[in-house]
Amino acid sequence: MRCLLSKCRLASIFFISMSVTIVACGANDEKIDRVSSGLNKQCTALAALNLPHTVITNAEYMSAGDYPFAELNKFNTVGPKGQHALEVREVVRIANYIEGDGVTYTLPAFCRVQAVSVPTADSHIKMELWMPAKGWTGRYHQVAIGGGAGAISYDRLVHRLNVGDSVATTDTGHVSLGGYLWAAGRPERKIDFGYRAHKETSDIAKAIVEQYYGRKHDYAYFSGCSRGGMRVWFRRNAIPKIGRAFLWARLRPT
Repeated sequence: MRCLLSKCRLASIFFISMSVTIVACGANDEKIDRVSSGLNKQCTALAALNLPHTVITNAEYMSAGDYPFAELNKFNTVGPKGQHALEVREVVRIANYIEGDGVTYTLPAFCRVQAVSVPTADSHIKMELWMPAKGWTGRYHQVAIGGGAGAISYDRLVHRLNVGDSVATTDTGHVSLGGYLWAAGRPERKIDFGYRAHKETSDIAKAIVEQYYGRKHDYAYFSGCSRGGMRVWFRRNAIPKIGRAFLWARLRPT
């Protein structure tokens, strides 16, 4: 009889402990859902920001996971008004070749913001900003694309995001990789390409970072290679407030 009672008590204890475990797991799941929901709202609310001559076209919370390059690259296919159709097609083909059609990036949870700045009537400066949802280093990193620019380079964003930085870049005001048809008879777009696009991106992205995290960044960095390195060098001398540390590389002909 005592043995039977002991078995009953053990069964009851086991049942109660299992119930507590299930309740605890349910509570944790609910907490995770609440946190994710809060981060989502915090990110999507950025779309309503009122910024100088800039429209935020997308503010989206991205859960941790795998993202195909083709999905991220859709922003590059939207060309400005008057953009040469050939270059709009080319940017997709060449970007797929450079960064890898079919490549998938593994990313932590982050807030993705896409915006278009129009400082002049003929400007159309696309910029993209990624901000880690957790574990932000306090650093803001801006990347200059080499060559004729003309597209968002996602591999640069992926690298900086994965080390915990908020990171931004720009297409410098046109859609193209390799060609310069966009520059013909467009003096304002030449200025955007030369320096204004990165100044606009810096001002807008830093304002969004402050709004998202509730404080300013601790350090700002600006990096680039080849013609992107030339842009870094130029802005280091012409617009020193764009960053605190600068890294550039310029390949010299042999």
